[in-house]
Amino acid sequence: MSTLIAAEGLGHAYHDEWLFKNLTLGINVGQRVALVGINGAGKSTLMKLLAERFAPLEGKIVKNKATKIGFLDQEPSFPKNSSISDFIFSTDNKQQQLIKEYEELIEEEHPDEKKLNRLYEELSEHNAWEYEHQIKTILSRMGINHLQQKIDTLSGGQRKRLALAKLLIEDPEIYVLDEPTNHLDIDTIEWLEKILTSGNKTLLLVTHDRYFLDNVCNTIVELEKGKTYTYNGNYAYFLEKKSEREAQDDATFQKNKNLLKKELEWMRRMP
Repeated sequence: MSTLIAAEGLGHAYHDEWLFKNLTLGINVGQRVALVGINGAGKSTLMKLLAERFAPLEGKIVKNKATKIGFLDQEPSFPKNSSISDFIFSTDNKQQQLIKEYEELIEEEHPDEKKLNRLYEELSEHNAWEYEHQIKTILSRMGINHLQQKIDTLSGGQRKRLALAKLLIEDPEIYVLDEPTNHLDIDTIEWLEKILTSGNKTLLLVTHDRYFLDNVCNTIVELEKGKTYTYNGNYAYFLEKKSEREAQDDATFQKNKNLLKKELEWMRRMP
């Protein structure tokens, strides 16, 4: 399998306390990875490092420069005074710019017929109607209907859904998602599951929604005490194998403890 992104010898700390050191992790094409671990283990930090939000104190992130990463933060930030339309539609995508013009025009009370006809023809020339339908479906599913609305007026839940909608429209090579099901109803979560499991998508996510995790992810990576443990299966498989690993660790610890005890007894018997 082809590796899309990798962490090599990664180390990061806050206030002189290391979350992890010499951490190595690779994500392959088509892997849908859930990152699990207790609060404070460093999951969000590791995700942000992989999404290249900031640089690690040690080690490096390795990926092709052309590989696009889409990052959904738990509390997304947006440009000030932007409308939904400004945020959603990319300026370097001709199809998106035509769709933006068209959507803004049809929201006007008295749209200019000549402009409307011109845009209709251009959208047809650029084969953009299917894309326009796809964008509108995603926005509608996320409860986003008024493209000229200012983002500053949206609630926290609406802002999270807007950020997720943009990622789904852009469809990056790697999705990095921090709590993607927050503020979504059950129907929308099920719809999101279908999207993320179609088309051999690659993703890394953190979620407290165990049903979503089980339905979407095919790999579990546990971050524990600065180390990662990878399990190629769903959450139930992870729990089973983690239990086996801990039992083995306990047995090894007990064996080493017994050996140490025997060694001490032998030393005490020495003249």
